[in-house]
Amino acid sequence: YTSATQSGIVQLAHGFHKPVVVGNVGGIPEAVEQERTGYLVPPRNPEAIAKAVIHFFSSRAGFTMPGQIEASLRGRSWDHLAETGETIGRFVASDGGAA
Repeated sequence: YTSATQSGIVQLAHGFHKPVVVGNVGGIPEAVEQERTGYLVPPRNPEAIAKAVIHFFSSRAGFTMPGQIEASLRGRSWDHLAETGETIGRFVASDGGAA
């Protein structure tokens, strides 16, 4: 990407536990953890893209990134959101939220 606000492509790739190499623009960095779930590179920088791809293969990140992507997805899942909401609800109901 050379400019973007968000991208469904990142979420789609991560849904298949695939890392991404994407431009560090707009809201994209919110969805990519550098060298854990993908690589953020400056826009219009073929050398940075090449370095990210070379690093991916030379570091054998293909063996570790899918698990890191899966863990990241769990933290952003609807189930996790519901669990967090339930925890907050129980805290407030127990009067823990009283001032």
